Amino acid sequence: MTYLKHTIDIQLPLNVVYRQWCDFEAFPYFMQYVKSVQPLSEIRHLWLGEVAGEDHEWYTEITQKIPNQLISWRSTAGADHSVLVRF
Repeated sequence: MTYLKHTIDIQLPLNVVYRQWCDFEAFPYFMQYVKSVQPLSEIRHLWLGEVAGEDHEWYTEITQKIPNQLISWRSTAGADHSVLVRF
């Protein structure tokens, strides 16, 4: 499994940055490979993206959410991935 660790210092209030990362529908505006994210429930989402010129879709569920501290999700179908973002 491949792991990617990246740190970014953003000069905005913590609650603003956290809210942005919890707004999955806004991801296409700042993640170039994400075309759309459709909420299916409070914790489930359908993602549409383009990888290496090919369209892909995958489903995710939020696995952990601690306001202003972290959010994590993992795929449940489609592309295999998991994400953990700490604030």
